Amino acid sequence: MPHLWICDIQPNNRKLYPQLCVLAYLETAIHPDSTFIQHLKLLLEEYPNVDTAAMGFPKDWQNEPLWHR
Repeated sequence: MPHLWICDIQPNNRKLYPQLCVLAYLETAIHPDSTFIQHLKLLLEEYPNVDTAAMGFPKDWQNEPLWHR
């Protein structure tokens, strides 16, 4: 893939995380100045009670190359 992607390639397709990864990838590929990733991170910080593990987020997901924008 020509742009940054995730290293953990075993996501559960029944969870939200893989879909968010695809959205982040496509949004950045289409519009490099997109703020989708920053807004998602801020939203998750604003609501720390959201169970990201239940949504399929792996531990240390923020360290994946895709999320470094």
